[in-house]
Amino acid sequence: MKNIFLFIAVLLTSFQISKGNAPLVVDSTNKTDAAGLKQGHWVVANSDGRLEGCPADKKVEEGNFIDGKKTGLWVQYYCNGKVKNELTFSNNQPNGYAKFYYTNGKISEEGMWQNNVWIGGYKYYYENGQIAYEFNYNAHGKREGPQKYYHENGKIKIEGNWMEGQETGVLKEYYDDGSPKSEKTFNNGRLDTNNVKIYLEKKVEVKKEEVKVEEVKQEVVKEALPVGYLKDGFNKTYNSKGKVVTEGNYKNSVQIDGKKYEYEGDKLVKTSFLKDGKIVDVKTEK
Repeated sequence: MKNIFLFIAVLLTSFQISKGNAPLVVDSTNKTDAAGLKQGHWVVANSDGRLEGCPADKKVEEGNFIDGKKTGLWVQYYCNGKVKNELTFSNNQPNGYAKFYYTNGKISEEGMWQNNVWIGGYKYYYENGQIAYEFNYNAHGKREGPQKYYHENGKIKIEGNWMEGQETGVLKEYYDDGSPKSEKTFNNGRLDTNNVKIYLEKKVEVKKEEVKVEEVKQEVVKEALPVGYLKDGFNKTYNSKGKVVTEGNYKNSVQIDGKKYEYEGDKLVKTSFLKDGKIVDVKTEK
């Protein structure tokens, strides 16, 4: 129905600018012959306000006249200057290949228009440019043969066959991931309720990413050993909080060199440096 209203508007425009109305002359190409019939290329301006909110000199459409009748390709424009539609005229009637566009310049629909109906192949598009559906029409403007609808992501949505404008045979429907949704059998446009298959949508399980835990090498905290249990050689001792108290060389369970640490709570406050069993230096932490 939307398409029919669009073409009615086009036809009304044709009559408004045909013989009997004053021509909207915007440049030297707009000419009439001695009988007052429009001839050659014409550019029609917005003096009648068809483009709401646009200046009067804004171009509305352009094309050719022969003896006051539109013929060949005519182009209409939006206020932003982009093409609104391209229609092929014959004897002042749209009759031929037609294209319609969104205001963003992308095509919205296209096909062969003849005797006020679509015939042959016809396509309609989403505003993002992806095809929405493609139909086939017979000479009488009724859908005939294979028909397809698409999801906005480009995957097939519905496919089946029509005869004289009615569904016939098996009509298949798909989810937007391409998986089957239903199969319905039609006879002359009537659904055969005994031949309906419905498929549940597949639930996609989102797999949690495997978190790779880096191996962190940590020194195992040893329990502090009483004096007398330490072997000769290098040792470390720890307090109950796991902090190093001493580290260095021991002999007979006595530290002979290395470091001793003193804490206040968890904070290191002093480090003593030993050599030959004696403290040779002290470092106080600020």
